[in-house]
Amino acid sequence: MKLPKLSTTQVDKVNIGLMIISLILAFVLPFEVFLFSYAFLGPLHYLTEISWLHQKNYFVPAVKKISLWIFPIIACILTTVLVYDDVVDFVRKWQHLPPLKVRKFENIWNTNLIFFLFGVASVLVLVQKMWMKIAGLVIVAIFALSFNIGQTCVNCTNPQTKTTESFCGDDEKQQRNFVQKYGFDTDGDKYIDTCKTESKYQAAIFFTAYLPTLIHVYIFTMLFMLFGALKSGSKFGLIGVGLLIVCGILPFLWDPPFLHYTVSSGARKSYDASFYDLNTIIFRNFSALAATPENIYGSRFGIMITRFIAFAYTYHYLNWFSKTSIIQWHKMPLVNLGVVLVLWITAVVLYWVDYKTGLTALLFLSFLHVFLEFPLNFHSFVGIVKSLFGKKKAAAT
Repeated sequence: MKLPKLSTTQVDKVNIGLMIISLILAFVLPFEVFLFSYAFLGPLHYLTEISWLHQKNYFVPAVKKISLWIFPIIACILTTVLVYDDVVDFVRKWQHLPPLKVRKFENIWNTNLIFFLFGVASVLVLVQKMWMKIAGLVIVAIFALSFNIGQTCVNCTNPQTKTTESFCGDDEKQQRNFVQKYGFDTDGDKYIDTCKTESKYQAAIFFTAYLPTLIHVYIFTMLFMLFGALKSGSKFGLIGVGLLIVCGILPFLWDPPFLHYTVSSGARKSYDASFYDLNTIIFRNFSALAATPENIYGSRFGIMITRFIAFAYTYHYLNWFSKTSIIQWHKMPLVNLGVVLVLWITAVVLYWVDYKTGLTALLFLSFLHVFLEFPLNFHSFVGIVKSLFGKKKAAAT
């Protein structure tokens, strides 16, 4: 499969154009553009990148040939654990069955699973000696098993005394009993919702909410671009990195008065079933506004947030496809290409029939491609550091 060969400078110029197009679309139709990009471009990105990462041995330095399979096997197993309960509950709902009373894999450990994979990738890439790799993996495993990073705390505030009682634990029955005991109204004799559930550790938000989503599509894309620009010495590549930063900031600084945007009913329905929780978390972390549907879909901050999300995801996908002639991800056996195209078309049809169905069906691949990319992310970081400081250090010695 041959494609026109573009120079690095030409690709960088194309990316600048794609960046501007992505930003314009995100400003005009934020929710609609994000949903379309995720459903149409996303599955093709997952499938082709996983195939390319496999060809590159997942960017994991191999001590022996068999060691190349260690990271992808761990990633596949833990991704299965991560999505199992959600997929099973969705299938049961589709069959008009009640949700599982006892979930096979408790979601409270999802944060630890992601942390563990992130830690494993860092050790495999950053640590050179075998004994140090083994020691590092043991330390990461012990930490992941010993501390439940995703543990939540229930904080109830008495409106009369302004005192707050807290309960940190994962037993749902104990949480309910605690809320019933410390949830008060102004008279102190009736239960109302004066309790908030928050993560005990701030790292939980990083690993579960932002690392697989916005950090993956925006920060890691920026690192990948910067590494490529420094490696090739491309001025347009560096301009592209600077423009990516500007495009990421612009949605929060400029709200065009001539754009009178209102989310469509269809987009709102699909977003409710898919990414509503992500916006809710962002509201709770970065806005004084309540994370209500009215604010998420209609407030100035809500629109700004979604413009950024739409831009970050749309450009992330387009950036991947624009670099086809450079990283050669399209060079795969014809059978593999056929499988990729069939799965992609099937995924798009599922999203078109019902967005929630498509999202759940692709949940495994969407998480897996993020996790399998972790070693590449660390390689990009190491490459940037070496490009910026390696020569200076060598000259000094």
